[in-house]
Amino acid sequence: GQANRNEALYNLLSQPYYVQPAVSWSSIPFDPSDKRPLSGLKVLDLARAIAAPSIGRLCAALGATVMRVLCSTNTELPITLIDGCIGKTSVDINLKTFEGQKQLLKLIEDADVFIDGYRPAVLEHLGFGRDAVFGLVANRDRGIIYCQENCYGWKGPWVVRPGWAQIADTVSGIGLGVGRFNGYDEAHIFPGPNADYMTGHAGAAGVLHAIYLGSIHGGSYVTQCSLLVSNLHMMSFGTYSEEQQARMKERNKDLVGHTRHYDEIVSHGKNRHVVRGFIADRGFEKAIKSKFYQTVDGSMWGLGNIDIVKSALVFSGKKETTGMRTDWTAGPCPPGYHEPEWERKQSSTFIPIQQVATM
Repeated sequence: GQANRNEALYNLLSQPYYVQPAVSWSSIPFDPSDKRPLSGLKVLDLARAIAAPSIGRLCAALGATVMRVLCSTNTELPITLIDGCIGKTSVDINLKTFEGQKQLLKLIEDADVFIDGYRPAVLEHLGFGRDAVFGLVANRDRGIIYCQENCYGWKGPWVVRPGWAQIADTVSGIGLGVGRFNGYDEAHIFPGPNADYMTGHAGAAGVLHAIYLGSIHGGSYVTQCSLLVSNLHMMSFGTYSEEQQARMKERNKDLVGHTRHYDEIVSHGKNRHVVRGFIADRGFEKAIKSKFYQTVDGSMWGLGNIDIVKSALVFSGKKETTGMRTDWTAGPCPPGYHEPEWERKQSSTFIPIQQVATM
């Protein structure tokens, strides 16, 4: 925390050794019927869990073609996988095979953004780290943006360590604050993925900033965001007063004080602590307002329609007159649903998932 307390919400680093001409993203071929600002841009999303996939998710809401590169040999929580694939194509590529590496090399040739959300150095070991990706596009007529996300920030002795949002919550002091709010002098897990989604928005902001600079100055860029820095920025706004906290405790008597340090994130989710705390003493319809949600198709996962929180990014003016929409035009697709190519095609080898339930 001390090493990163004065860090910006995201880092943006130009790459002076790679000189490519300025290219306006509006000059990249795109569907003229799609007036979203990133229409035509191609984003490779190599990410896990929630934070880094949220970067590509927001780019998809702004019109980019986002390809989630997954591998059937890697495990992932279904709920986070579904959430992180919204609006994207989903391909199954094993980067530990020669064939998989060839497929990714081909995709990088046309990519505008490369998102690295794996544990530090994993993609370097597989041959697709930052310098390798820059080298692959060094001779083309436009640069690339390499977006990195990690847990502990980009300064200090823990840069190379892996970690999840719950660890960043503890390192930043949020965990201790939650524990004391519950009446214990111990760190508690924050029951929701605040750090993840804040980091996703920070990473997306960095990508947008880099796209803008590339359209003026050209070249390639690195953007960096982290769970810890996002938490530190949130904490910089201060905490509720004692009076406000007392009122919150009164409204959540069945929740406050009933969790301990050994309650992990899955149990929080199973017991719906975030939803119950958000609703508090209000009715469901009053607390969970339909205007803040969008419905997407979940049939590719064997589900019915899925209600998801709308994108936080909006444009001034009415969507009907400006055409500037920021919603997702496609539901989530499982790994391997699409062919590993930029034109959106369903894979001929994908085995459909049987309809099971409605969310």
